Amino acid sequence: MLTRELSDEQFRITVLLPESARETLQPEAGVDYRFYKAWIVPNVRYTVPYPSFCRLLANELREASVLHIIGYIYLPCFFSVVLGRLYDVGTVLTVDAFPGVSWTYGNRGVDAIAAIYTHTLGRLTLSLGEYVIGIGEYLRADIERFSTSSTTVQVIHNGVDPEQFSPSEPDSQQSINSPKLSTDSRLSTDRKSATELLFVGRLDTVKGIPYLIDAVDDLLDGDDTYHLTLVGDGSRREEYERLVQERGIDDHVSFEGYQSDVRPYYRDCDIFVLPSLSEGLPTVLIEAQSCGVPVVSTGVGGARELVGGGRIVPTADPTALREAIVELSAADLDNLGERGRNHVLTEFTLAGMAEHYTTLYREMADHHQSGEARSLDQSHSDRSGV
Repeated sequence: MLTRELSDEQFRITVLLPESARETLQPEAGVDYRFYKAWIVPNVRYTVPYPSFCRLLANELREASVLHIIGYIYLPCFFSVVLGRLYDVGTVLTVDAFPGVSWTYGNRGVDAIAAIYTHTLGRLTLSLGEYVIGIGEYLRADIERFSTSSTTVQVIHNGVDPEQFSPSEPDSQQSINSPKLSTDSRLSTDRKSATELLFVGRLDTVKGIPYLIDAVDDLLDGDDTYHLTLVGDGSRREEYERLVQERGIDDHVSFEGYQSDVRPYYRDCDIFVLPSLSEGLPTVLIEAQSCGVPVVSTGVGGARELVGGGRIVPTADPTALREAIVELSAADLDNLGERGRNHVLTEFTLAGMAEHYTTLYREMADHHQSGEARSLDQSHSDRSGV
């Protein structure tokens, strides 16, 4: 998404990706893509590049003004920052989490390896970066801990396009601040009378789905009716489907699987719920609020920065989830949704994100170009005997 915005700014952008990304890539106009061979570690999706990656990157760096590296935890990030320094290209790293330190994969073995990496090659990678960008304030302390005093630390929030993630279809005549339509026609008559809850994400341990299922089970013991829709797939899906059946609440919980377009689900729900045990800056919270949906989220990662219309609850606490859902159900959902959308419009738009990076890129390019000019002037003075 960022490349789409930046291409409008007349940047010449080249993106390096592993060969495996070809299958799912949706290319942006005006962006050149280069693919490198890599071995992908099963299950954890870790990328180990072939030596040809360094040759490919070195060729690109000869013409580059700025090198932007996404993350620090992968070996391509380490090789990139070293080559960036070697070729004297302005280098910026964007970080979204510190695996094994303040973020978990949900696997103790993998988390232990990630922690070792963060304290060794990760620390070196962050220290070599000219700029390190955290996508939220929640990362600042960790960035400063693992980088050096010579590194410039900034925060630039990720964002979404509020025209695409809106309370109604972009071409609809409905005002974005008008009351939300009750539900889409795809919902059954029985569900139209229920408070519709939504989760979007991977169905894996770290997302805390069993706590949400427990909360829904407790909610159904009351007088009000609730329905939960789970959008996404993952390694625990069959386990969670069995859990729902064992609780006898399968009529009130729907598993929709992976969906390429989640916007209709946001627009159909009343409350979005994120019960995660660990997160970075959850994009789903931005998307849901941009669509005018109040949210309930655990206070993980950057969630506290994101929630403008909704409630923050402790992790692994189904009672707190249930109470927050009940509280929001009795509140003015349209007012909360408007507050959440206004928060997104102020802090978390794609255009705002691109503007911050554009300013940074131009400052870095100007700085390095002026440095080159001074070096050339000094070389000329040495040769002329001045």
